[in-house]
Parts: sequence; C-alpha cells; structure tokens
Amino acid sequence: MIVALLQLRLNARSRAATIQGLIMGIERAARANPPPDLLVLPGACDTGGVAPGPRWSPARVDGIAQTIAWKAREWGVFIAAGLHLRLGKDRTPHAVIFDPDGDIVARSGTRGITEGQQATGLAELWSSPVGSMGVVSPPLDVPAVGCILEEHSGMLLACPLGTAGTIGQRRAQEAFLSALSQEPPSTGGAYWAVVAPATPTETGPRSFACDPAGRVLVSAAGPNEEILYAEIPLLSVPPALRAGSETLDRQAD
Repeated sequence: MIVALLQLRLNARSRAATIQGLIMGIERAARANPPPDLLVLPGACDTGGVAPGPRWSPARVDGIAQTIAWKAREWGVFIAAGLHLRLGKDRTPHAVIFDPDGDIVARSGTRGITEGQQATGLAELWSSPVGSMGVVSPPLDVPAVGCILEEHSGMLLACPLGTAGTIGQRRAQEAFLSALSQEPPSTGGAYWAVVAPATPTETGPRSFACDPAGRVLVSAAGPNEEILYAEIPLLSVPPALRAGSETLDRQAD
C-alpha cells in the first residue's frame, strides 16, 4: 500500500482558493509513479482550519466535500480528510475516508466498543482491497495514551490533523503526536499517517508517517506545502473483525 501525505495550505477566507488548492494537490499526488492507494489530507480542509462561520454556509462546506469525493472517483483512490459533517442541526468535525467510488466508508466517532474508544474518534474500514485502514480524529480533551488502542493493530490509521482550537486542545494534540513518535509501545501495533496543514510559521505541526515500532518512515522537512509518500505493507485483520464492518452513506445527512 502506498500512502501520500498532502501537507497543503488551507484558505479560511476563500472557498475557491481552498477548492483549487485541494484539486491541485490531489492531482499532483495521484500522478506519482507508482500511484498511491490512499491520499491523506489535513483536518478541517473544508473550512481552512477554522470552525464553520457566517462565511461558510452549508452549501459551501458541502461543496468542498463533494469536490474531494469527485477526485476520489476520478483517480480511483481512497482519500482521507477532515470535514465538518452535518449531524442534526450542527456541523461536527470528523475524519472520513472516501473510497474510489466517492462514498464515505469510514468516519471517526461512529464505532467503538467502549465509551473510551468512542472518545478517540476511530472508525475501521476492513474491506479495502489494498489493506486495512482506519481513520482517527486527533484528541482534543482526552489523554494521548488513551487514544491509541491495542485493538487496532495491523492497520494503517490515517489522522487528518487541524491547527485550530484552544491552547489546551493544541497541547493535547502535541501530546498525542509525541506519544506516536516517542513511545513506540503506545502505537498499538498500527501504522500511522498524520497530516497537518501547511502553515506560514515554523511552529506548526508537521506531517509524518510511522511504523508500529514508532519509527518515522517519512516526515515533512518544514511547515510549508509538501507531499510525502510512504510504502506500507499490505495489512489485513482477522475474519471475525472484518465481518463486523459496514459501509457508511456518502453524506452524513
């Protein structure tokens, strides 16, 4: 399985600039030789890294999600991204995976055996022909160690990372990233692909992929726009777990 990590610059002021940047980044990554099986975009890529506000009407946010689904179909790839999905009257940030048909087949926060697992925002996709994938929303208010689960070993976990939030939330994300790269046992036996947006400052998080031992496979050189590629072994899970998978609707509403 080849994974492309797209550290792209997001625009909170212009929907057109956001869409253009996403399209150019996806097309550039998908043209690699050999082509990647999974593209991972940053978190909150439909709002430029901020919460939906007056400038971001439901139609504008949905339009960016539809653009990503369209590019997944065009290039025949899986795409993981952070989006604001409509749940009732509210829009909640989630990490999702689109399949090559443009359908959302995994969504963070929709599956979990215990309350603690649900808090991590992890969802599984067992049916991928290129390997077993999962998608994780970075923790906001929960301890980093509690967000990395042994039950999901043998998977590639995509983690679209945003940069917005309170100081406490950003510190929780920093602890989460530190646990992945500095505490190998806490990775739970999974591969990780963490993608942050490009930032104009040197202090923002940087995208990276690591193996189950916590060894970094590839890492962004800086906070600027960059596309990274990592080769992950073809992963699989026991049939008993695979049987419990389910496909989600393309739209959350």
